[in-house]
Amino acid sequence: MLQKLMALIHFLPSELVIALLAAMPIVELRAAIPVGVGVYHMSSVSAYGWSVLGNLIPLVLLFLYLPRLISALSFYSPKIHGIFERYFFRLSKKHAEALNRYGSLFLLVFVGIPHPGGGVWTASLLAILFRLHPKFAIPAIAGGVLISGLVVLFLTEASIKLF
Repeated sequence: MLQKLMALIHFLPSELVIALLAAMPIVELRAAIPVGVGVYHMSSVSAYGWSVLGNLIPLVLLFLYLPRLISALSFYSPKIHGIFERYFFRLSKKHAEALNRYGSLFLLVFVGIPHPGGGVWTASLLAILFRLHPKFAIPAIAGGVLISGLVVLFLTEASIKLF
């Protein structure tokens, strides 16, 4: 299976591989930048640029389609609507002032610190479920991606120089 995947990737341009790797949940640019620099021998700027670009693709797609999916699920399934209402919508109403004041900062820091489970996918889901306004959430998440990419790039370059 892995050999088939490697054969498929072998024919793709390295820039596309890095962008697709960065768009994947969990690994995101935390894996894409080291692979770009270490495996594909891309320049730091190129690996960073393609990783950030690839990592921003899910942000746009999630904000376009996830709210519609949540609305459809809530409409057609009272049980799912109850879960959303109980766990997310009530909390967002209860803490609306704090979410409006600190929500963007939280998303920026949450995405900006590269840690497992803390990337574009999770931050977008949280922003949508807690009904943060996209005009505040999207720039905060994108800023976090830029910061996280720089941190990962710095760590990648430092580890390469050590070895």
